[in-house]
Amino acid sequence: MIFNQILSTTRTPGSYTEYDDTNARPITDDKPQHMLIVGTKLSGGTMTVETVYELTGGSAQADALAGVGSPLAEMARTAREENPEATISIIASTEPSGGTASVGSLVFTGTATADGYVYCYIGGVLLTPVRVLSGTTAASVATAVYSAINAQTRLPISATNGTPGTTTLAVKWKGVAGDDVLVELNRLGTQALPTGIACTVTTMASGAGIPVIATTIAAFGTDWYDRIVSQFADDTTLDALEAEAVARWNAMVGLDTMVFAGFRGSYASHATYGAARNSPLSTVVAIELSPTTPWIAAANYAAVDASEKDAARPLNGLALRQVVPPKRSQRFTRTQRDALLHLGLTTTETVNDVQTIERAITTYQTNAAALADDTYLDTTTPKTLAYLRWSWNLRLATKFPRHKLADDDTRADPDQPIVTPKICKGEGLVWGLDMEKKALIEDYDTFAAGFDCVRDDDDRNRLNTFFPPNLVNSAHVFANQMGFIL
Repeated sequence: MIFNQILSTTRTPGSYTEYDDTNARPITDDKPQHMLIVGTKLSGGTMTVETVYELTGGSAQADALAGVGSPLAEMARTAREENPEATISIIASTEPSGGTASVGSLVFTGTATADGYVYCYIGGVLLTPVRVLSGTTAASVATAVYSAINAQTRLPISATNGTPGTTTLAVKWKGVAGDDVLVELNRLGTQALPTGIACTVTTMASGAGIPVIATTIAAFGTDWYDRIVSQFADDTTLDALEAEAVARWNAMVGLDTMVFAGFRGSYASHATYGAARNSPLSTVVAIELSPTTPWIAAANYAAVDASEKDAARPLNGLALRQVVPPKRSQRFTRTQRDALLHLGLTTTETVNDVQTIERAITTYQTNAAALADDTYLDTTTPKTLAYLRWSWNLRLATKFPRHKLADDDTRADPDQPIVTPKICKGEGLVWGLDMEKKALIEDYDTFAAGFDCVRDDDDRNRLNTFFPPNLVNSAHVFANQMGFIL
């Protein structure tokens, strides 16, 4: 037996005991989770752009760093409220050079002939209803709405009082993403403008520019982020983030990650968008015509995903509590949602007035030969693979940290820190059983029969292993036939 602290030359009488923590705790523990949120800051935020900041405090810290009402601060708030235990970092992209902010307006006309309220929603968030008394002019209504908007500092837009009766709206940052901020009046069927008052809503539009995401990605460094959550869902940005994810998945890097984004719009726009995406390492949640901004939905989706510790367990039915359901008339049919699941988009549905995840999938649809391929259809596949790689690497590093390597027929003392192909294979078979017990793999006999471990012929300091895990699948579809009898 080899001791680390008790010298073999000790002659002083006594009983000496040292500690060995090798087997003190299970090796295959929960995989750490770290989320990186990419978005836009406001000028009032103290953080430096293209610099990663870990959020060690609550939402107030994100507000201070990124600015109150910024997409970055609101995404962080959403993720933290959904998953209080998550490790979250944020990074701000530089606003697009030459970009413009999205603008819109509310133009009120008439004079109220009865008391009432103006119910204004920004991104699905109801402002404090504006009380309107009989005799109030359109100009006064516009001024009151302007004040109500600016009183809520967490909104993504600000308002100015234009010509009498007009409230001019502008997103607080530059870029095309601002067009996704929805402005509505009287969202609920029971709500209506005061009699005598009318309003023309010009939706947010004319935002231009996307950030130079390459500069942001370069600032990620070499930290491990299991999820990269993007405010921006345009093809250029997602292409770059997916390329970064692929680079991190490389065996020589091993920083497995997935990219999360959100998309809202009509069914046709969803179909067009989904058809253009194709990556096993990105997932885009489709929120239909929900008034919630896509980046809030993305942060909510990623936080829910991070809260599920079992990499192989599907997210079906889990609530997206920060996403406001679309109106009944705007909800996609089952046929439409099924089509989107063939176009690389994670679908959601409204259940008891709560927006829930229907099925979480990647955007991967075709292989390198442009042939339909469902290898990486469900997000559970890359997530399970990431867990298996992390777990196996951890076991090897824990069991054989400073070991010598020899052939199987070497007659070394049992307590020697030495590993042979046979010893490594034995460890692999035990690990496989652990993974089967965790219900991450199935068909253990095939796994064991296919496990191979040999010394490299050219590099005698290298041990090569191969193993074929059969990943467990998800219970998504139950097909039943009822043969009834009269």
